[in-house]
Amino acid sequence: MWNAIVSFFERHLAGFLERHLGSLLVVGTAVSAGAVAWLAGLFSLKSLRRPPSIEIRHAPPDIELSDEQLEILRREFKVQRPGSAGSTEDNGGFEAMPLPPASAALPEAPAAPAPEEPQRGFNFRFEGSGHDGTHLIRGSAARLVFSDRLTPTVYAIIEGEKLDDAVKGERAFLTLVLTAPKGIVVQASHVAVARFEAGVLVDEVAFDFETSDDCPDQAELLVEFFAGSTRLYGVPLQMAVTDEAHRLAPGEAAARQVPVLKLDASKAISVAADGPALNAMLLTVSVEQDRLALSLIQYGRSGLVGKALSASVELSESKVDALLKAVRAEIGSDFFAADAWTRVDPGRPDWRDDADLLRCAEKLASAGWLLHQALCNNSQNAKAKEILDAVSSQPRRSRLTVATTGFPLPVELLYSEPFSKNWMEEERPRDKIDPASFWGVRFAIETIRAGSGDYDLLRLSHWKSPAEVAINLNPTIKIEDEDEDEGEVGPAQIHKTFAQALRDKGVRCDVQDSCNSIRKSLQSGQSTASVIYTYCHGAAAAAEAGLQETLVLTQGCELRPSDLQRSAKYAHAPVLIMNACNAGSTSPLLFHGFLDAYREKEAIGLITTTFFVPIMFGAAFGGKLIEACLNRGTPLSEQLRLLRETSAQTGNFAPLFYSVQCQLDA
Repeated sequence: MWNAIVSFFERHLAGFLERHLGSLLVVGTAVSAGAVAWLAGLFSLKSLRRPPSIEIRHAPPDIELSDEQLEILRREFKVQRPGSAGSTEDNGGFEAMPLPPASAALPEAPAAPAPEEPQRGFNFRFEGSGHDGTHLIRGSAARLVFSDRLTPTVYAIIEGEKLDDAVKGERAFLTLVLTAPKGIVVQASHVAVARFEAGVLVDEVAFDFETSDDCPDQAELLVEFFAGSTRLYGVPLQMAVTDEAHRLAPGEAAARQVPVLKLDASKAISVAADGPALNAMLLTVSVEQDRLALSLIQYGRSGLVGKALSASVELSESKVDALLKAVRAEIGSDFFAADAWTRVDPGRPDWRDDADLLRCAEKLASAGWLLHQALCNNSQNAKAKEILDAVSSQPRRSRLTVATTGFPLPVELLYSEPFSKNWMEEERPRDKIDPASFWGVRFAIETIRAGSGDYDLLRLSHWKSPAEVAINLNPTIKIEDEDEDEGEVGPAQIHKTFAQALRDKGVRCDVQDSCNSIRKSLQSGQSTASVIYTYCHGAAAAAEAGLQETLVLTQGCELRPSDLQRSAKYAHAPVLIMNACNAGSTSPLLFHGFLDAYREKEAIGLITTTFFVPIMFGAAFGGKLIEACLNRGTPLSEQLRLLRETSAQTGNFAPLFYSVQCQLDA
């Protein structure tokens, strides 16, 4: 009986209340508050096993019901006039049909239907008062959520084959890195880990941020996806920014078309399902609101290791610029003044007995420790120190991917042990310098620039192109007193000999040494080479003077990052090697560097320098860099690590000045 009553009211009460609001008011005055609450509660009490007790009170004497209202009550609720058949005479009151007693036995309630499996698909949505469904609101906080469950509040759906491949298996992980533009401040970590079991996201991933009062009218949030430390995609979310929430007109929200972002430009390389390489680390570096943000994720062969670490250091862009200058000053412009650096190979096995080589090593260790201390505020920033110590504790050959939003830090130089070149002799034992304490010797380091697009597609395009090398030479670079007629071998001859050796192996290799031919190789985008190598003079950026880093290609022929903004894109995603002094010494105060400019031209990335380069060593080392780019058996970052380690064993630490600014796996 009770279930029948519940069913009856569920079928009829809603329609009755909607059609006859006036009658509801009458009934509301005639029926106790408990009875009204009981009627309303029928919709949420489907599993109730025993009916509630309700009391029907008399209608107040000043309430008069019309015949029409009485007919409604009679028809809908079986309410009758007093004294009519089946009713109880009770001073003009009204009563509803009787309910079963509380002690009556009740049948088992039917089992609730199983909830429907939610529709799934990778997506982003926004939450919080700082987002109104279409805009970010200045001066307000919001949350960006990554999910695999489709809900009505989805902002954008994303589809990518490599995401699907990466989350296969019993357990899998994806690392998400959020890059925010100026005007948007991420409240906690820029990095989060999405955990999957049997291909399903365990918990949604969220980034909290705040839009400042001076945020521009258009902003782009960039979310990058990594499998281990391997970058898969960069997904840009273009946002309009306003001062007040936009009130959606009726039907406007329903009419909004949810964009579907297809991340695969074409069929690309699948991510291996057996997890990332052994001891891979992802370190993110960015500057926001005058603070340097650091985050670290560590992966082992079986997946995520430990928890994500995050820190914020009081380093503004201007302070970072000053830090980079201080590091270069600590090394000293006279670093390569010793006679040893006039040779192709300046090293020797007993390098600690060579005063010049030992002094160079001490200068580098001193500069590397200065960088270390600045990044953790002289060890006062415990969270930043925890990140640096976590990296330094990893075993030799671990892979370190540094994802930066604006400028490469010369982390290859970072030295993990206390040292100063100005210590007294008794404080500086002869065996104090440990080559393995330099990050560039210990780890396979690669720096990548945050950006949108399918990075794996660039790798595929690069590896599909035939091995081809373009060598660009500044013909004016010579060693002192060089006399080619006497058979002396200078840098030009070293390169030409190497080019011929490549041709003998069947590798196409062209050599350019004029301004126009070099410009065509570097600027036009028409080069078909997979490796574009340039050996020339260079100059570091000087932000205070408004000067970008510069390549001096030949006499009176220069190239700056801004010169590349209108040039065409490359078709085969080449690696560019810039073997020139300070070619990679950019500044966070400048909008564009060579890495930014060539990534926009769809080069896969650079190998470039962060300091001066000795002429003869640089010429000989250039051939090893080209060979590393042509070798498809070992990741490029590991090949450079091996070159640094081998040279460091003889006291030659110059390879630490070369930075791999791309992610080129085997």
